[in-house]
Amino acid sequence: MKRLSIDDNYLVPVKSNFDGTLRFEKGGYNEVWYEVGEEQELPWKEIEEIRKGARSFFELNWIILVPTAEYSVSEMYNALGVGKYYPDADKFKSLDEVVAMKPTAMAKYLQGVSESYRESVAVYAKGLYENNDPRMDSKSKKEAIEKVLNVDFDEV
Repeated sequence: MKRLSIDDNYLVPVKSNFDGTLRFEKGGYNEVWYEVGEEQELPWKEIEEIRKGARSFFELNWIILVPTAEYSVSEMYNALGVGKYYPDADKFKSLDEVVAMKPTAMAKYLQGVSESYRESVAVYAKGLYENNDPRMDSKSKKEAIEKVLNVDFDEV
C-alpha cells in the first residue's frame, strides 16, 4: 500500500488518551494536554515531529488522531507509519469510551490490543473508581473491569 502524502500545514485534531498531563516539547513545539480526552488541532508537520521525537506517544496510544473530512484515522496512522499500534484504527476508542462499555463488549474490544493500552485502561478506570466518578458507578463494574483486564485495582 502506497503511503499517503499529507500537506505539512494540514490541521488534524489530536486527542489525549493519557490519564494525566501529557507534554511534547521539541524543535520549537510545545504542546500540553491536561487531561484525557482533551483535543487540540495540530499541523501535520508537528504530528510527524511527535512520531520522530516521541514515538512512544503512538506506541503507548497516548494520543489519538481524530478523523477529518479528508482523511480517515487509519489513513493518517498509515501515513505516519504507526498503524500497527492502533488495531482496527477506525474503531479505536478513547479511554472514556472503553470504560463506558459493558464488560462483555470491553473484553471483546480489548482482545489483541497492546499491553500498554490495557494498562492505561486499568489505571484510568481505577482513578475514576477512587474518585467516585459516575462512570465507575458500582463495585460490580469495578470487579468486571478487573476481571476483563486481569488486574487488581489494589495493585495497579
